[in-house]
Amino acid sequence: RLKGAIALHSTSSSRSLARMRVIRLFRVTLLLQVVLICAAAQAYEEVESTCSDDPSLLQTPGKRLSRPCHKNKKFENKPRVRREWRKLSDDMRQRVARAFWTLKTTNTSTGRQEYGPYFQNYDELLMLHACSVKDPRCDQGHTGPHFMTFHRLILLKLEMALLAVDPQIEALPYWDMAKDSVDGEYRNDPEKYIFTKKYWGSFTGQGPNYEVDDGLFANWPIAEYTTEKFGADSPLAKNGRCISDQYFKGYKASICSECCGLSDCTCPENATYTTFLRDHDDCTPRAARNPQDADCPNSVQLGGTYEIVYTEADFEACQQYPENVRSWMEWHNCQDPGFFFCSASPEKIAGNLEFVETMKEKLLPSLLEHIEQEREHLERSQSAPDPRDVSLKHAQELSALLTSTLFGANGSDLLAAIQGVCGSPMIYGYYKKQKSLKRSFPHLHHGNAHFKLCRDFLDVTTSPNDPGPFSGHHTNVDRSNMHFMMYSALAEPSLEAKFWHFPATQSDLTGSAGLPPYGFGGPLSAAGI
Repeated sequence: RLKGAIALHSTSSSRSLARMRVIRLFRVTLLLQVVLICAAAQAYEEVESTCSDDPSLLQTPGKRLSRPCHKNKKFENKPRVRREWRKLSDDMRQRVARAFWTLKTTNTSTGRQEYGPYFQNYDELLMLHACSVKDPRCDQGHTGPHFMTFHRLILLKLEMALLAVDPQIEALPYWDMAKDSVDGEYRNDPEKYIFTKKYWGSFTGQGPNYEVDDGLFANWPIAEYTTEKFGADSPLAKNGRCISDQYFKGYKASICSECCGLSDCTCPENATYTTFLRDHDDCTPRAARNPQDADCPNSVQLGGTYEIVYTEADFEACQQYPENVRSWMEWHNCQDPGFFFCSASPEKIAGNLEFVETMKEKLLPSLLEHIEQEREHLERSQSAPDPRDVSLKHAQELSALLTSTLFGANGSDLLAAIQGVCGSPMIYGYYKKQKSLKRSFPHLHHGNAHFKLCRDFLDVTTSPNDPGPFSGHHTNVDRSNMHFMMYSALAEPSLEAKFWHFPATQSDLTGSAGLPPYGFGGPLSAAGI
């Protein structure tokens, strides 16, 4: 602006006057900068000179975080850089593992005396996750906009607890799942593949009941549920109704401890049936994985293999604003499947008459309508269909089978129909191109690892029982969400104030998300039904 103003003066006297004004302006600006810098430095020193060991007092409205008083000044207000597990040095990798074990084996009271107010026992963090799932109002941690905000919170609590134990860790590591998929960069690299003794132990647990007995978290114990530890009689009860009213009470194993993992064994009369901090029937006292487990969706080889099916391109697709996703809900739909019910066994689903009726009355008609419209769109398209549209053909075949089954023509085929639905479509999320009605189907991100590892990581309520995959995988999902938020905010700064266009009501969906079904991300999702 100053250059433009000077150019307007045609006489030398005018130019001289302009130069004098510039000099004065420069001096005033310089003086103002010095004053501001000094004031900022003084304010920073005042904030830094105060401290508190009460987490609730560590943030004052309109000011920076104050530092805690306890030793080492571990929580200065500065950015933390999360690194991929394979980018950690040998020493750092061991530090992270030791900190996890410290959280697991130290109660919160003792830990806070030793490490400060941010320490949290690992199983108490697990209970926070369980409480979100078992809330009687509906799942408060999954299948909606709260999924990422809740998991970001629990990851931050875990990260702060780890840093309390060892501040040199710097941040919680993430897991780039695509690198360990069936065709991933590290899949056949014995030094970098995540499912080895160097990192998280075997992809399929090597113990007698598929316990993971190798790796950094080898023989990770599953806590026993008692009311004194995690229920109404525990110190946690004062924290909320979930604990005091015992929304979650663990799961009592149907196989006795004496016969656990043995194929030919009869439980003795005085046998022990342990109630574990799980939400599924399992007698195994340690974390277990089995991608071929009969009660796991992956028993049908999702994507044609027992291994992870996910690519870097899938990760990139779900964060591209506005080409692929234009709202928080669309980002979430890209992460998780539209078919939600396959986390239970097909036999249980087939026997749930209420579910079958709901499927017939509410979900199937919209699914059929969408499939028909997609078919017509593909027929009109001038270009060759996307290779991933084979999932549409598969969905058409399944819908035909479901239609005949659910409406009574072939009632005896209900189990086969549900087993089919729990096949290939489960490995896809979806996004809708900005200038097209056509949906594309990337391999889903969040649910993929849960469905593939099975056993403890499949259990939605208590999936933190497999600590490496839980923390690393959800931190990577957090990375995807942060990328989406960053790219979208750069393109449209007003998005934050608009809550990333998440629909306020069900009726708002039609304008932002196209035709049903809507997947996991919105208020009309299959999970909502």
